[in-house]
Amino acid sequence: MILRREKRPASSNLKNTCRLEVSITTDLRPYLFALKSGTFTNIEVRDILALNTVAALRVYIFCKDLDRIGQHTTTIEEMRRYTGFTHSSYDQFKEFKRCVLQPAVREIRKHTDYKDFFIEDNGGRGRKATHLHFGFEPNFDSEDLFLNTSQDIAKTIVKKFSPAVQISIRIAMDHGFNPRYIKDKFDNIPDDVIKANFLYVENIITREKREGNPKSPEVYGKYFIKAVTENWALKNEKFDEMKERAKKQEQNIEIQKKIKEAQERDDVANSNEFYRTNAIKYLDAMDFTALDNFIRSNMNGLNAMAGKAVFNYEHAISRKKNYREYRILVNFITAKMTLREIDLPQQDIFNHSSR
Repeated sequence: MILRREKRPASSNLKNTCRLEVSITTDLRPYLFALKSGTFTNIEVRDILALNTVAALRVYIFCKDLDRIGQHTTTIEEMRRYTGFTHSSYDQFKEFKRCVLQPAVREIRKHTDYKDFFIEDNGGRGRKATHLHFGFEPNFDSEDLFLNTSQDIAKTIVKKFSPAVQISIRIAMDHGFNPRYIKDKFDNIPDDVIKANFLYVENIITREKREGNPKSPEVYGKYFIKAVTENWALKNEKFDEMKERAKKQEQNIEIQKKIKEAQERDDVANSNEFYRTNAIKYLDAMDFTALDNFIRSNMNGLNAMAGKAVFNYEHAISRKKNYREYRILVNFITAKMTLREIDLPQQDIFNHSSR
């Protein structure tokens, strides 16, 4: 950077004017002039500022980064690792989904322009979730379901089959089904027959795994072809039941979503009060020795919650509710219980789960 003083005529109104010259080193030029569309993530600043929680911010950035390269499917482990939620309390996908993904989706929908943002998993009844599918638009490209499949096969599937059958095929692929086997074998077979037979094979896989006698993915992959072409569900005399179940599953998706959202809102509201109530009980039940040991072994965490003012041991050990140390203890124990680092009384756990 060079600062030069320019000489001006005496009559000029711009006396003592300086000119600033800026030069860029050769080391920096590739980073400034080689930027092309698609090589960086474009994120609206107003969206970042509007998101209030760490979970929503990390999920939003991670999904936008994948969306930039046209990828809309990821594994649950990748989502946990790249968003930083690797604590043992999130090992169970149910907890990760309840505490991180669902609140993040609600916040992104509420505070950004992406009102139709969604994250869906491939889990189901008797089937463990392993992958997540997300999108920023209500109507995503069906070919995103088959990212690991050749483009020709993916285009054939999208062209031949309805979205409902496409999803059934994608789920079957997790169990060993190879879409290359399809070719023209499913031509002129109604959608409900395909879905019912795929569901029938999934029930076979679930039952055999539960009984401890699972077969190889190659065997199950062939099951799907045979089930559809030979109509196993009909031969099993449960075709109508399977067909009706598949139809109901498709029709009741929206109702189930609304029920889940209502239950989740109630769970969040109830869980905060539930854990705080049990934290107070836990604190009140400790005798002097137990409380003394608890405070001393957790002094670093208590001081961190106390902020600039040091956590006062004497106030805490007195257990007087008018001291701020009592409130810090309650909040600290509440956080520990939420993270499952402090066990709840067995009876209280039962009562909470039955709400």
